[in-house]
Amino acid sequence: MEKIRCRWKAALLVLLALSGCAQPGPTDAGQALTSAGVYETALESIDELYIANPDFPEIAAAGIQKLADLDSSLGVRFESGRFELLQNGGVIEQVPIAESASPTTWGAAMGTLLEAAAAHSPKLQKMTAGQLQEQVFGGVISRLDTESGYASADDARFLREQSTGGRGKANIGLGQIDGKLAVTSNSECISPLLRSPRYGDAVLTIDGQDVSDMTPRQASHLLYGQLDSKVDIKVSRPGVAQPLLESLVRRRGPGLVPIRSDQVGSVGLVQVCTFSSETTSALRKTLRDLENSGNAPKAYVIDLRGNPGGLLSQAISTSNLFLDHGKIVSTIGRNPDSHQFFEATEGDIAQGKPIAVLVDGSTAAGAEIFAMALQAEDRAVIIGGTSLGRGSIQNVVRLPDGSELALTWAQTLTPDGAQLTDTAVIPSLCTARISDTWSKDLQRGDLSEREFPIIAKRRIAKADTPALRALRSACGQSTTTAGGDRDVAIATALLADRQLYDRALHLVGP
Repeated sequence: MEKIRCRWKAALLVLLALSGCAQPGPTDAGQALTSAGVYETALESIDELYIANPDFPEIAAAGIQKLADLDSSLGVRFESGRFELLQNGGVIEQVPIAESASPTTWGAAMGTLLEAAAAHSPKLQKMTAGQLQEQVFGGVISRLDTESGYASADDARFLREQSTGGRGKANIGLGQIDGKLAVTSNSECISPLLRSPRYGDAVLTIDGQDVSDMTPRQASHLLYGQLDSKVDIKVSRPGVAQPLLESLVRRRGPGLVPIRSDQVGSVGLVQVCTFSSETTSALRKTLRDLENSGNAPKAYVIDLRGNPGGLLSQAISTSNLFLDHGKIVSTIGRNPDSHQFFEATEGDIAQGKPIAVLVDGSTAAGAEIFAMALQAEDRAVIIGGTSLGRGSIQNVVRLPDGSELALTWAQTLTPDGAQLTDTAVIPSLCTARISDTWSKDLQRGDLSEREFPIIAKRRIAKADTPALRALRSACGQSTTTAGGDRDVAIATALLADRQLYDRALHLVGP
């Protein structure tokens, strides 16, 4: 088993597991299903790495049962120590096996039944080897969590090839939202108000090709192409009558520039678009340039709206820039190697100046870690909408045939010990709910949990998952409006009044 890499689950990782639609050429189905060690290695990896205790009889049966989607005459059952393949209700192959058998034994049993299925089914014999194996792993993955995934050998090879030479990709992520192919992230480093397509936009065509019935994997394949070439994406947006046609540039990696900055009066505006390998160094340089400009900002707005995350190491080191002490994040899973803990050590590059951090429903993963770390230490006021709540980490294993299995092996814990997936980032000021008199309300202590949801968050026990999820829904995720950037307007107004800022920083309720 070759462990390739462990990386943060963001939009890019979804693409690893789900992108590409190239199919192998016609192959003998039975031969493909006996690829040496594929199923044994897959189940061994699940046993070693997956975050929850696996049920191998259930996983193996789900993999083979998935073939019934291709041939409804097939079925599978496990009873009385026998793993049986059925056709039209009759047993056509069986393997004696104990429920407690090793994952290797269960993998070998899968191989035996899959060979029999390919040999007895004319419908399966019309399928390519890659299609059959992908079908089986679809069943296997269905018994894991939604963040785990499988990439066929061709898909995995395709993605490796796209990362070299003169190839690039449009910096959006695709997924399923309410049963439709939709945009799940956009890491183009421009103003969130100008960024389009946006989270939740339904994708209709890519370069003129209808993709509305494609899977995210198939549609993502079309986002790749010649470096710096353009790709046209037509989307429909709730509340907009006509489809929108957007043109994006295919780039290398998650964006050429991870940071944008500006200064309005005494406030430095810094947009962190993604957590790539350059983010911490770029942000450090940006802040030093602003501090040494001769008109140094007195406060900062750090904009994380639309930031899909990226590298866990960069989220940690970027958080460390603003903290003298305190917890940043920890990770925990079933495998002892997944247990990690990170604290601040570097010191505050902003020298204690007031900070407001902007988040919304597409702020995810590493961006959420950053926001939560600063919120936990009362280093920043969080403004906007509830973040996405993406807190799982995947370990990607290359199988013997070159395919890849992405397994969730850890969850991130916030500084107070809650699971990020449950709590997300709850803003101090919820701009989707806040009234025009918010500053007066804050000044006189008239604190509504609807407007200032962090008050409710701080009295909810970290183990009270239903209450945390209800609070997430109460604020909502969308914060931008056509009339202007209300998030920035509220943030700059708050930062201009140090007494008001201090009240917002330490909100605990009446």
